[in-house]
Amino acid sequence: MEEINITKKYKIKGFFVAKYIMFFVLGGMVTYGISNINQNSTINQGTQNSVDIFANSRAQVIANSMVDILLMRISDDPTYRETRATEDHFGGKATYIVKDAFIENDSLIEITVIAKFKDVKTIVIRYTEKPGEIKE
Repeated sequence: MEEINITKKYKIKGFFVAKYIMFFVLGGMVTYGISNINQNSTINQGTQNSVDIFANSRAQVIANSMVDILLMRISDDPTYRETRATEDHFGGKATYIVKDAFIENDSLIEITVIAKFKDVKTIVIRYTEKPGEIKE
């Protein structure tokens, strides 16, 4: 009789120990799952930020490069003006307008460039003096 009670006693203790181990393992799995999902969303957001920064800087490079190209065209032909034109550069599009502008009695050339890369749009407006004019 004593032997049967000891066996039952150990079975009951074993059941409680197994129950605690199961709770411990399941708790660890839940904790790992939550932290893994949190880290995954953090990594995804960081990647999206990098893509956005790259697109912004690429659009800015396209716009500034197009302005430099237009300045060279103006220096080659001082009468160069363009109402609206679009060119492809660096995987994006640059739409530009070159026109005369008057600011505080100064006759200048206004260069407006709208650069698009992916879903990002950058606008650059630059004023320059007309080539060959002497300012007093």
